[in-house]
Amino acid sequence: MAGCAAALFLQKAGYRVCLLRHEVNENYKTGESLPPVANKLLQELGLWEKFKEQGHLPCYGNKSAWGSPQAQVHDFLSDLHGHGWHINRLAFEQLLLDEVLDKGISVMSSTTLPEVIAQSPQWQLRINDTTVVASFLMDAGGRNSRLPMLMGIKRNNHDKQLAICGFFEGISISTQFSFIEAVPQGWWYTAPLPDGKVVTALYTLPGCYERKNTAIETLLHQLQNNPQLQQMLLHKKPVHAQLYNAGSSVLKQMYAENYVAIGDAALSFDPISSHCMVMAIVSARDATAAYHQFREGNV
Repeated sequence: MAGCAAALFLQKAGYRVCLLRHEVNENYKTGESLPPVANKLLQELGLWEKFKEQGHLPCYGNKSAWGSPQAQVHDFLSDLHGHGWHINRLAFEQLLLDEVLDKGISVMSSTTLPEVIAQSPQWQLRINDTTVVASFLMDAGGRNSRLPMLMGIKRNNHDKQLAICGFFEGISISTQFSFIEAVPQGWWYTAPLPDGKVVTALYTLPGCYERKNTAIETLLHQLQNNPQLQQMLLHKKPVHAQLYNAGSSVLKQMYAENYVAIGDAALSFDPISSHCMVMAIVSARDATAAYHQFREGNV
């Protein structure tokens, strides 16, 4: 996401761009809540009207039970940007990629990561037997990007939080809010998605849950401790489940002479903040502005 956003902002600023894209075959992907401020960012990208045509669900706020059985409501009624969204993440990412292609930006895709041949004085990367030469590189490779390590930049991991996430189908939740509930093991997050789908996840720490043979079995075992959530999910079995790193981390240094990290490659937030996707777009925009100032000799 950050890479596509950076490509669009850079081209808009007048730069020649090549987007190197790592192809991953995914049918489900986490990261489905956009806060209201995302509306402004989508307008800046020129994607607002196309986004609204995709059929994403409005999100009018969050309901949370944190230290109390009584849920507290934080709504978006007073937010100057309007309401937020529960999105089809894969469709949203395809929208960004389609816009990049429609703008005529060069895109090179591969199922393997590019090979770094040189990083100074210019970057040289080999992908699909083609060598790409660039004077500057924006790293949107996510929290597991290998480029910082290659450059001797360390990442500070602030916690070991992980998520046990599951996708359910054939469930209709009429209230268009995100649901958060604190439990002894951590906290649950549940949200409706387009097309009658629901996502739920337990955010916890190693040693605070019992791991079973599969992610689906692990999630179902944890749901046994939450009958109310089980009832909301109609006691169904998820069609897909996965465990993934959900900890907070930040690079000790986010830029070098011809490099800057953006999105999760730079820093990753606790998912409870709902900052992850917004951060991807904002960091791409701000990195483009900083690079332009650098090229103009103002930094």
